[in-house]
Amino acid sequence: MNDLSLDWAPRALRFLSAVGDVLSSSLEWRPSLAAIARLVVPEIADACAIYVVAEDGTISPVALAHGDVAHLERAWRLVGEHANGDATLRRVLRTGKPLLVPHLEPAALRRFSKGGLRRAAWEGLELGSAVVVPLRGRRATVGVLQLAAGAGGRRFGEADLRLALDLAKRIAEAIEVARLIESRQRGIDRLRLLAEVGEALSDSLDLQSRFSKLANFVVPRMATWAAVNAIDEDGSIETVALAHRDRAMDGLLARLYGPYYGDERAAVGTPEVIRTGHARLIARVDDGYLQLNMRPETIPTLKALGTHSAIVVPLTSHGRTLGSLAAVRDADTRPFDENDVPLFEEMARRAAVAIENAKLFKRQQTVADTFQKASLPTRLPQVPGFSLSGFYEPGKSEALVGGDWYDAFIVADGRLVISIGDVSGSGLSAAVIMGSVRQVIRGASQLHPDPSVILDATDEALRVEHPERIVTAFVGVIDPVVRTLTYASAGHPPPLLRDPEGRVAELAAVGLPLGLRGGEEQVSRSIELPAGSLLTLYTDGLTESTRDLEEGERRVSEALANEAVAGSPDVAKALFERVLYDGSSDDVAILTIRVGRRAGAAESGLRLRGRFSSANGEAAHAMLARIEAFLRERGATEHQCATSAAVYLELIANVVRHAPGSVEVGLDWTSSFPVLHVLDDGPGFELPTLPETSDTLAENGRGIFLVTRFARDLEIRRRPIRGTHARAVLAVRTA
Repeated sequence: MNDLSLDWAPRALRFLSAVGDVLSSSLEWRPSLAAIARLVVPEIADACAIYVVAEDGTISPVALAHGDVAHLERAWRLVGEHANGDATLRRVLRTGKPLLVPHLEPAALRRFSKGGLRRAAWEGLELGSAVVVPLRGRRATVGVLQLAAGAGGRRFGEADLRLALDLAKRIAEAIEVARLIESRQRGIDRLRLLAEVGEALSDSLDLQSRFSKLANFVVPRMATWAAVNAIDEDGSIETVALAHRDRAMDGLLARLYGPYYGDERAAVGTPEVIRTGHARLIARVDDGYLQLNMRPETIPTLKALGTHSAIVVPLTSHGRTLGSLAAVRDADTRPFDENDVPLFEEMARRAAVAIENAKLFKRQQTVADTFQKASLPTRLPQVPGFSLSGFYEPGKSEALVGGDWYDAFIVADGRLVISIGDVSGSGLSAAVIMGSVRQVIRGASQLHPDPSVILDATDEALRVEHPERIVTAFVGVIDPVVRTLTYASAGHPPPLLRDPEGRVAELAAVGLPLGLRGGEEQVSRSIELPAGSLLTLYTDGLTESTRDLEEGERRVSEALANEAVAGSPDVAKALFERVLYDGSSDDVAILTIRVGRRAGAAESGLRLRGRFSSANGEAAHAMLARIEAFLRERGATEHQCATSAAVYLELIANVVRHAPGSVEVGLDWTSSFPVLHVLDDGPGFELPTLPETSDTLAENGRGIFLVTRFARDLEIRRRPIRGTHARAVLAVRTA
């Protein structure tokens, strides 16, 4: 590899990271070295040999890799036959100094290959550059790492030497730890022990759970009792987990829990170990030690627990001390000695990585969960004749908080917009995108409360801001006056509608998810919501947490059919508890809308209603008088009343022209502005095209043109079965 290549440093870091993963994955060092040799070739060399020095001083090759498979068997035989006679290997072992040979010229090759390695064999391997570095551990040099590059132009330089030294250091430390464990005649048990601690701590990402698992792993395998101490954000040290082999001691252990602030006599050896970052062996904890090093009030507890010898090791990860692990043995157990320290250090290192990951997870989960909960509505809108309930539950699995949401709000014309959805992925980024998508839906709803238009606008915004993300969503617009639901879906699970008789059915809802719509034209659908019905929106966590979709859907349908659930004051929560009684592995969001009886004016206090024939001028003017009186009572000016009257009269005239017959008029003021509703039972018509000119004398669309000038907003739509619904937001707003 070119020593001067610009991408060498990041590639070297990635390589060393991969080496670290191999070395930390197992204490079986021979297979690990073989795996490392395979990582070396061809990433940083064309050939790699790792030699280990035995206790009797002999040199043995334990791992070899070569870029040419045809040469591998020959190379193994070569290094095996001549390793002990190789002067180069012996010199590097003796002096502890690395050797860099950038170019193996014939003369250099002769010097490099003397001492038993035949020149012809080296030439046959086509080697052109070499690096030989000692495997130097903390206590001794345990072997040699040899890297070679082919004769085809690849040359080693100083950067390669530095990388080889770093690699050799990691290999040597791994070998040294393994040998220390093996020398204890409990090698197999201890290798298994260190592997098991990783498994035990990987069961959960919950921080307190990992603290407790660490203490309970040490006890009773390796100690009479153990304590895990953690450094808090304020710098204090807190005992966060304790375990004793005798559960009858739990009451005594409880006395040792809690924080202490820099008190050197607060815990056995812990403050010193945390301060220095080095393990401490206390081979004998007698009365003298206790009197000198412990607080008087804790000494009786420590004696009762059985405190005779101890090892305290720091929990250090990435150069940062997170806390300590204290293992204590009583007088009936073999005292700890120096040979026990390396095992605890290695175990603490692995535990520290697991604890740091749990801390990072908890921090990110807390931020994401806080952000997500802040993005959900703090309270649902109050709509006369409708009852809403929402529920959100983060997943209980170790997956990060996801991007599920539900929302409900009232737009200016009094209609209720509901939405629910799920952002692909998890964690803070999903929560942020969820908040963004939810706000786009809210903004688009204020401009044009048509579900398909809202989803198209949200799709475009998502493609611009987060083109790599996919979001499923459902948007519905409920008209509380005529009790209709207009809706559209973007790949989201279809809502369920429970009719007044208790039958549950899916709403027909199709459409590609946001991020994949590609401008597809989708027309919103409309249905009537009968009194006594229940509409349920949910995310897939409700049906997929069981890992059996059919079973999940069956549970949901059966729960909604149950009167105890459907009639609950908090339907969404009751549904969750009935369906996922055994807990949820995924995020779940639920929004339910119960349709009650039609609310009258007396109930709302802000609503007028009336029905009359469009041909009955007297009844039409009587209704106008009621509307004007209603507006004046609430502070409307004469000008506002006049413009509102003009809007009313034009909409009535529109019914006379297009759908003579029965007409229903309503006035709602449940949002910021009063909303005038005019409904007929005729064949239905749409909002006519307005004239291009602003000439108020033009006949074509003149009345509608005036209405759009006098009203804040106007919408005329066909009703789902028959008739037309004209909705005008009046330009009246009082303090």
